[in-house]
Amino acid sequence: MGTVLNSCDIEIRFPNLKDTHYEITSTPTYKYNCLAWAAGVNNKIWDYVSLHKNIVYWPRTAQKNYRLETIRKIFYDLGYFEEARNDLFECDYEKVAIYSIDHVYYTHVARQEKTGYWTSKLGKDHDIEHTLSGLEGIEYGKVVLVLKRKSC
Repeated sequence: MGTVLNSCDIEIRFPNLKDTHYEITSTPTYKYNCLAWAAGVNNKIWDYVSLHKNIVYWPRTAQKNYRLETIRKIFYDLGYFEEARNDLFECDYEKVAIYSIDHVYYTHVARQEKTGYWTSKLGKDHDIEHTLSGLEGIEYGKVVLVLKRKSC
Protein backbone atom coordinates (compact mmCIF):
# COMPACT_ATOMS: atom_id res chain seq x y z
CA MET A 1 0.00 0.00 0.00
CA GLY A 2 1.29 3.45 -0.90
CA THR A 3 1.68 6.42 1.36
CA VAL A 4 -1.68 7.85 2.35
CA LEU A 5 -2.02 11.28 0.82
CA ASN A 6 -4.05 13.98 2.48
CA SER A 7 -5.85 16.83 0.75
CA CYS A 8 -2.79 19.12 1.02
CA ASP A 9 -0.63 16.55 -0.81
CA ILE A 10 -3.24 16.15 -3.53
CA GLU A 11 -3.57 19.93 -3.89
CA ILE A 12 0.20 20.19 -4.37
CA ARG A 13 0.04 17.67 -7.24
CA PHE A 14 -3.16 19.21 -8.63
CA PRO A 15 -3.30 22.90 -7.60
CA ASN A 16 -6.51 23.55 -9.57
CA LEU A 17 -8.40 21.33 -7.11
CA LYS A 18 -8.15 24.07 -4.47
CA ASP A 19 -10.67 26.20 -6.35
CA THR A 20 -13.09 23.39 -7.25
CA HIS A 21 -15.15 20.67 -5.59
CA TYR A 22 -13.26 17.48 -4.81
CA GLU A 23 -13.43 14.69 -2.27
CA ILE A 24 -11.15 11.74 -1.51
CA THR A 25 -13.35 8.64 -1.92
CA SER A 26 -11.02 5.68 -1.25
CA THR A 27 -7.84 4.53 0.40
CA PRO A 28 -4.75 4.03 -1.78
CA THR A 29 -4.48 0.77 -3.72
CA TYR A 30 -2.36 -0.84 -6.41
CA LYS A 31 -5.24 -3.08 -7.60
CA TYR A 32 -6.32 -0.90 -10.55
CA ASN A 33 -5.38 2.24 -12.44
CA CYS A 34 -7.26 5.19 -13.96
CA LEU A 35 -7.92 3.44 -17.25
CA ALA A 36 -9.47 0.42 -15.53
CA TRP A 37 -11.42 2.63 -13.11
CA ALA A 38 -12.86 4.71 -15.95
CA ALA A 39 -13.94 1.46 -17.63
CA GLY A 40 -15.67 0.37 -14.40
CA VAL A 41 -13.05 -2.18 -13.28
CA ASN A 42 -11.51 -2.18 -9.80
CA ASN A 43 -9.59 -5.47 -9.70
CA LYS A 44 -7.16 -5.24 -12.64
CA ILE A 45 -4.56 -2.79 -13.87
CA TRP A 46 -5.18 -1.98 -17.53
CA ASP A 47 -1.71 -1.80 -19.00
CA TYR A 48 0.21 -3.78 -21.58
CA VAL A 49 3.50 -3.59 -19.67
CA SER A 50 3.80 -5.01 -16.16
CA LEU A 51 5.77 -7.40 -14.02
CA HIS A 52 2.53 -8.58 -12.38
CA LYS A 53 0.88 -10.53 -15.22
CA ASN A 54 -1.86 -11.98 -12.98
CA ILE A 55 -3.38 -8.56 -12.18
CA VAL A 56 -2.86 -6.88 -15.54
CA TYR A 57 -5.27 -6.71 -18.45
CA TRP A 58 -4.99 -5.17 -21.91
CA PRO A 59 -7.74 -5.53 -24.53
CA ARG A 60 -6.66 -8.03 -27.21
CA THR A 61 -7.77 -5.76 -30.03
CA ALA A 62 -5.89 -2.70 -28.71
CA GLN A 63 -2.47 -1.74 -29.99
CA LYS A 64 0.25 -1.82 -27.37
CA ASN A 65 0.78 1.89 -26.89
CA TYR A 66 -0.65 4.84 -24.95
CA ARG A 67 -1.71 6.94 -27.94
CA LEU A 68 -5.01 8.81 -27.75
CA GLU A 69 -6.32 6.85 -30.72
CA THR A 70 -5.63 3.57 -28.93
CA ILE A 71 -7.47 4.70 -25.81
CA ARG A 72 -10.33 6.03 -27.93
CA LYS A 73 -10.61 2.63 -29.62
CA ILE A 74 -10.62 0.83 -26.27
CA PHE A 75 -13.59 2.94 -25.21
CA TYR A 76 -15.27 2.59 -28.61
CA ASP A 77 -15.07 -1.18 -28.07
CA LEU A 78 -16.80 -0.63 -24.71
CA GLY A 79 -19.67 1.16 -26.44
CA TYR A 80 -18.47 4.76 -26.24
CA PHE A 81 -19.22 5.48 -29.86
CA GLU A 82 -19.80 9.19 -29.81
CA GLU A 83 -17.76 12.22 -28.88
CA ALA A 84 -19.60 14.33 -26.36
CA ARG A 85 -20.02 17.99 -27.15
CA ASN A 86 -19.44 18.92 -23.52
CA ASP A 87 -18.70 17.54 -20.07
CA LEU A 88 -22.15 18.35 -18.63
CA PHE A 89 -24.16 15.52 -17.12
CA GLU A 90 -26.74 13.95 -19.45
CA CYS A 91 -29.05 11.49 -17.68
CA ASP A 92 -29.21 9.04 -20.61
CA TYR A 93 -25.43 8.81 -21.08
CA GLU A 94 -22.26 7.64 -19.38
CA LYS A 95 -19.16 9.72 -20.13
CA VAL A 96 -15.40 9.36 -19.91
CA ALA A 97 -12.87 12.16 -20.26
CA ILE A 98 -9.37 11.60 -21.60
CA TYR A 99 -6.52 13.92 -20.61
CA SER A 100 -3.35 14.59 -22.57
CA ILE A 101 -0.39 16.91 -22.41
CA ASP A 102 0.68 16.68 -26.05
CA HIS A 103 -2.55 15.62 -27.86
CA VAL A 104 -0.77 12.41 -28.90
CA TYR A 105 -0.56 10.27 -25.74
CA TYR A 106 -3.12 9.94 -22.96
CA THR A 107 -2.10 10.81 -19.41
CA HIS A 108 -5.32 10.12 -17.49
CA VAL A 109 -8.93 8.99 -17.87
CA ALA A 110 -11.90 9.98 -15.65
CA ARG A 111 -15.49 8.68 -15.55
CA GLN A 112 -18.56 10.81 -14.88
CA GLU A 113 -20.77 9.89 -11.93
CA LYS A 114 -24.53 10.30 -11.67
CA THR A 115 -23.93 13.38 -9.52
CA GLY A 116 -22.39 15.13 -12.53
CA TYR A 117 -18.97 15.13 -10.88
CA TRP A 118 -16.15 12.92 -12.16
CA THR A 119 -14.31 10.07 -10.50
CA SER A 120 -10.63 9.28 -10.96
CA LYS A 121 -7.99 6.91 -9.72
CA LEU A 122 -4.85 8.91 -9.00
CA GLY A 123 -2.12 6.43 -9.93
CA LYS A 124 -1.44 4.08 -7.02
CA ASP A 125 -3.10 6.51 -4.64
CA HIS A 126 -6.70 7.48 -3.88
CA ASP A 127 -9.85 7.67 -5.93
CA ILE A 128 -11.33 11.14 -5.88
CA GLU A 129 -14.53 12.85 -6.95
CA HIS A 130 -13.73 16.06 -8.81
CA THR A 131 -14.47 18.48 -11.61
CA LEU A 132 -12.58 17.97 -14.87
CA SER A 133 -10.75 21.27 -14.54
CA GLY A 134 -9.56 20.32 -11.06
CA LEU A 135 -7.12 17.76 -12.48
CA GLU A 136 -5.93 19.87 -15.39
CA GLY A 137 -2.36 21.10 -15.11
CA ILE A 138 1.26 19.98 -15.33
CA GLU A 139 0.73 16.33 -14.37
CA TYR A 140 -2.21 15.34 -16.64
CA GLY A 141 -2.48 18.23 -19.09
CA LYS A 142 -5.98 19.06 -20.30
CA VAL A 143 -9.11 17.15 -21.22
CA VAL A 144 -8.81 16.60 -24.95
CA LEU A 145 -11.63 14.14 -25.53
CA VAL A 146 -14.97 13.39 -23.87
CA LEU A 147 -16.73 10.24 -25.07
CA LYS A 148 -20.21 9.06 -24.21
CA ARG A 149 -22.43 6.01 -24.56
CA LYS A 150 -26.07 5.33 -23.88
CA SER A 151 -26.73 4.26 -20.30
CA CYS A 152 -27.85 0.68 -19.82
